[in-house]
Amino acid sequence: GGQCGVDVAALRAARRLGLATGGHCPANYMTAHGPNPQLAQFGLVEIRAGSLAQQYVRRSTMNVDDSDATLAIRPGASRGTDCTIGYATTGRWAACADYAPGVAVEPRSTHRPTLVVQTLCESAAVPVVREFLHRHRVRALNVCGPRAHDKVPNFESAVEHLLFLALSEYGAGA
Repeated sequence: GGQCGVDVAALRAARRLGLATGGHCPANYMTAHGPNPQLAQFGLVEIRAGSLAQQYVRRSTMNVDDSDATLAIRPGASRGTDCTIGYATTGRWAACADYAPGVAVEPRSTHRPTLVVQTLCESAAVPVVREFLHRHRVRALNVCGPRAHDKVPNFESAVEHLLFLALSEYGAGA
């Protein structure tokens, strides 16, 4: 989706691994920090119809629908992330239920396989993510999550590193 935080961290991790990237984003590559035309280099396609708020929702639903599974990095509640999880699991744009603390949870899904990772602890999260990707034979992965998290310093970098490790067996040299 190209938003700041988890979205950009996922794009950068994939790029570092030589993986194809793509997806949809609001018109003018809009982010919380303003337009970011550099997102074009990741193969993102702009959505031009509707208001900006409608474009954010449409971008999220299209990214879920165009993927085999969704991986949500969710160290805490986040309205946009929670609605994306809700859509990924039910096909309806509505916030998901809160989850009990833990490494990760795979909610029952009637729409797309979804894994909600609730920690950035690499030794705990990486094996869970890899097992999920293998079990669902994921070839196109949608990654979502918040822009930032006030309890995690250098949140975007920490997420990028976690995803780099989790996806490393899919990289160009793998």
